[in-house]
Amino acid sequence: PIILVWAARGIVETSRWVITLTKDAGIKQAGFKKRQAFIEGLLVIFVIVSFIPFTFRPFLRNELGPNIYKEIGGWIKYSLPQDSVLICRKPWIPFYADREQVALPVAPLDKILKFARYRKAGYLIVDESVGDNRPSLKSLFENESASKNLKIIQKFKDREGRKIYIYQIMD
Repeated sequence: PIILVWAARGIVETSRWVITLTKDAGIKQAGFKKRQAFIEGLLVIFVIVSFIPFTFRPFLRNELGPNIYKEIGGWIKYSLPQDSVLICRKPWIPFYADREQVALPVAPLDKILKFARYRKAGYLIVDESVGDNRPSLKSLFENESASKNLKIIQKFKDREGRKIYIYQIMD
């Protein structure tokens, strides 16, 4: 409700500003009230139209996407040791797993593993879209034994069939 008052005040001030600009530009001021009402109406329509995507987002979003993170987090919570540290891109998985997270750096796989060991992370979680920023991780989906330092312990697929793998980092 407060935002609506703030938005209304902004619309009124914007319409006054536009009127002042036209006045400074030497445009006739005949029909000032009609022009101000017209400008305010256009601004209201603009504001309403700009909120349409956010209004319908809850109805259109992929509800199964976040659910896969809950599923993975639940699996980790009941399958991996309580003191497990996860290195991954998505903060939701460690949240649902009630585990500590180490952010996955943008680096080659060997440096990621070195960083993971430094931060005492025992598990690497990767999804197929991780290869967009970290090309060296694409090999983990093409060849599951791409690194002798990683052992795959679980595979998941989301609704669209994108793979999410959990690897144990071997010493």
